[in-house]
Amino acid sequence: MLDPTEFADRLEQHTNAIAAADAPSDVFGAVLGGFALASPRTAMFLVRKGSLTGWSTTGYGADESDRIRGSNLPVGPGWPGRLVAPDGPDRAFRSADDRDDIRVLGERERGESVALALRVGGRTLAV
Repeated sequence: MLDPTEFADRLEQHTNAIAAADAPSDVFGAVLGGFALASPRTAMFLVRKGSLTGWSTTGYGADESDRIRGSNLPVGPGWPGRLVAPDGPDRAFRSADDRDDIRVLGERERGESVALALRVGGRTLAV
């Protein structure tokens, strides 16, 4: 666990990296790194062709990371696909009792989770 000063410094570094990014992958990497400051495991899914396509992870083992990066989750009413809709929420919470299908992440993910939409101009680019 980071002390508050170190957390703020590292978060500022990630924010500066987003502002200085030359490519979308630089933005996504900085966002993922920022979330990793507050969570033991993170995964970034890009919105592509009606699916959430696994892009990158932090805190997962090699097999889990490979499975996530090779995944396609449906966009729709399930968690976290509902964030993609233009009028969808900015975040979705998943309780340990939620039965939404997230088979790509495996049984280990049956704990509480939160998903956040990364939007530009009203369009969701990533979750």
